[in-house]
Amino acid sequence: GSLREPMIKLTSFMRAMEFVKKDNAPELRLYYLQERIGQEAHAIPNVFSYFLPQYAAPGHIKAASIYSPEAQILTGPAVTNFLNGLFSLVDLGLTRCFGGFGDFTHRSCENLILGTEQPEDSNRGSLAYEHQGDDTSPSAIIDDLALLLTGGRLHNTAKNILVNAYSGAGGGNNGLRTVQKLITGTPEFH
Repeated sequence: GSLREPMIKLTSFMRAMEFVKKDNAPELRLYYLQERIGQEAHAIPNVFSYFLPQYAAPGHIKAASIYSPEAQILTGPAVTNFLNGLFSLVDLGLTRCFGGFGDFTHRSCENLILGTEQPEDSNRGSLAYEHQGDDTSPSAIIDDLALLLTGGRLHNTAKNILVNAYSGAGGGNNGLRTVQKLITGTPEFH
C-alpha cells in the first residue's frame, strides 16, 4: 500500500482541486492541525518526526513484520477530523466552520445553514477545480478526479458508485462536490 501522511494528503488535495486564496486574505493559514489530524507544518513534536520509523500497526500488518510509521498518527478522531476538514473545504471554502482547517471568518457558522450568509462572502479561499476536456460525461469526470486524487488507483466498483452519486446529485457543481467528498473516503485516497 501507500499510506500517506495527513499533511501530504491535505496539500495534495488542495493542489489537485486548485485551491485559490482570496486576494484580501493573509497568507495561507491552517489552524490546529496537530491537535486535530496529528500533523502540522513546523510543529514536529520532537526531532524524530511525527512517528517512529519502526512502528507497525497492530494486527495483520504487525504479524507480517511490515512497518507502517504513518499509521501511528491515524487514530479514529484524527481521521474523522481530517474528513470533516476536507468536507468543509469542499462545501464552504477555507473556514473554521463545521470542522474546517481555516480560521473563524463568519459571524456565525449557523448563518451558513440558514442562508443568511454565503460561504464565498467570508472564507479565505476556495477550490476552483473544473473538469477540462471535451468529454463531460460523469464517467470522464470521475476518471479525472480519480487520476488527480488517487493516482489512477481507484477501483472500478468505487468509480461506478461515484458515477451514480454524481448523477444522483444532479451533476454539475452539486455532483462535483458530492464526489470530491466521497472520493476522500476511499482507501485509494489514503
